[in-house]
Amino acid sequence: METAGGARNWSELPEDVLLTTMSAMEVFDVVRASAVCSSWSSTYATFRRLRLPSPKQSPCLLYPHDACGPDGMALYSPSADATFRIRLPHDAVVLAGSAYGWLFVTDQAANPYLLNPLTGARAVLPPVTSFQCVVGSSLDDDGNIVYRTEDPSLASYGDDVRFYSVTARVARSWMYRHVALSAGGAAPSCIVLVVHEEPMDLHFARPGDERWSSLSSVGTGFISAVYNDKDGLFYVLQCCGTVHALDLHGQTSPTARALIRTRGLVAHRRSLAVTPCGDVLLVARTSCLLERLDIYDSRNAFSVYKLDLSAKKKVKLEGIGDHVLLLGNKSSAVCAPIVDCPRLRPNCAYLADFSRASIPNREREVIKKRDVAIYWDFESGVMHNICNMWPLHLPDIPDTAPAPIWLTPSPL
Repeated sequence: METAGGARNWSELPEDVLLTTMSAMEVFDVVRASAVCSSWSSTYATFRRLRLPSPKQSPCLLYPHDACGPDGMALYSPSADATFRIRLPHDAVVLAGSAYGWLFVTDQAANPYLLNPLTGARAVLPPVTSFQCVVGSSLDDDGNIVYRTEDPSLASYGDDVRFYSVTARVARSWMYRHVALSAGGAAPSCIVLVVHEEPMDLHFARPGDERWSSLSSVGTGFISAVYNDKDGLFYVLQCCGTVHALDLHGQTSPTARALIRTRGLVAHRRSLAVTPCGDVLLVARTSCLLERLDIYDSRNAFSVYKLDLSAKKKVKLEGIGDHVLLLGNKSSAVCAPIVDCPRLRPNCAYLADFSRASIPNREREVIKKRDVAIYWDFESGVMHNICNMWPLHLPDIPDTAPAPIWLTPSPL
């Protein structure tokens, strides 16, 4: 353990001691330690292979930043009050969701895969052409991929309406409205559930599958999905307000059952979330754009409901107590205890949405809305801008750039 001069040679630490030390480190420090020397790198590989537990990493915000270059994004950690540069593969075009430290990513051709941005590990998913709604593909005059798609719900309007074509650029976003994962991409129990933009139906697959499996029998019109690791079920929400439970782990056909019909919130943007104890929440926000170039609008209030699945009713809550809600555009909402989220405020919902509305207002001006670096305080009923608190410098992000997304880094 010591050199001839008496200095300690840390590269000769026994593997079991180093594994114990890594288990007590923050996730970012574990990754840094792997770069110290070949011995520590080998121990880090063992750490990941054994899937040893490490302290819970606080959620971070992954967002585009000019200083990170074309293939990089900034990962801001509120708990460490530090920003890290994350390099993404050159083919990672759209980030459509995240869970368990993994990103749901699409390439230029709109083919999805799972990526751990901390380790660079990938998990292969079936291609976009294996979705039931995609009936073929071709190249246009400029050599761009075009997918021919089908919407069975429009069959009565004739084939000219039922079948339509979308470019790969459009499909990268349109094909993936919402994504939920049951585990990280390296876990054998990983299942990926996808909600499409139109007709808002469901498909699921496991890493390594050849095709996506359709859940068309469950229905269409789905807008949100979340996985509950307490009961092993996916919960999905239809725009009409009906919540279904899906069991996709069985060896036989998937099972689905309608649980509850939530009424009175059709004009709201809604998302499902699961509390640490396994309760299912419905988060709703008034979806009204009133001002041109509106960065955030405090009039668009939030409300949160606990779904009493046994009594088949929703119960409005005054807030979420010693928890925080992390809301994204395409990924499942996260409800986390405040002890796991230093520097965040309890009883608040933090947003990482980015969207552009194409509907003009009364002056025929296109409305743009950005919900980044803001939070809703359930106690005061006020929306706050936190750009002055966090070192976020978000430029006018073009449509082709990945949207900001919440990510809880993991080395597994």
